[in-house]
Amino acid sequence: MPLDGFMHRAADWVSTYYSALSVLAAFAAVIVALIAAIISLLSAHQTREDLQYARYRAVYAWTQHVKNPDPGEAPWKLIVRNDTRHPISDWTCVVRRANASDADRQHTVSSTSEGLALPGDFQYTFVADNVDMLSWKETEVRTELTFRDARGQKWRRSTDGELKRLQEM
Repeated sequence: MPLDGFMHRAADWVSTYYSALSVLAAFAAVIVALIAAIISLLSAHQTREDLQYARYRAVYAWTQHVKNPDPGEAPWKLIVRNDTRHPISDWTCVVRRANASDADRQHTVSSTSEGLALPGDFQYTFVADNVDMLSWKETEVRTELTFRDARGQKWRRSTDGELKRLQEM
């Protein structure tokens, strides 16, 4: 019966074909699952980054000129506002005149002298050494703030108000 041998070989071929197809389908399912897992991890990482950015967007600094200061009172006030629930450390504020970058046209206030910035507003009065800030107008003053968050990440709020997380080497 020649037909029996043919049917037997056809059944073997169909069985082999479906086995190969099953292996390919399983392989494709694993690839799809891996891609979905990677996308999910990247999305979760981006969400954490967005949450950190949103949290530390509430940290900023500005200066105020003290009009008619009392004798011995400093003519400038630096306000550091930390509207987060965590202290910031290792902070530095550089106060400079607009369009000036040289060191003799700026003044630095930092956590080295003032300590942690706990949640809330902190006001520091200062007289800028070696800088004639008495002639500066309030609209000319720019403040740049760098700080370290509670997790140890470094951030910078530029004189334009842009907040950026800094990558440390």
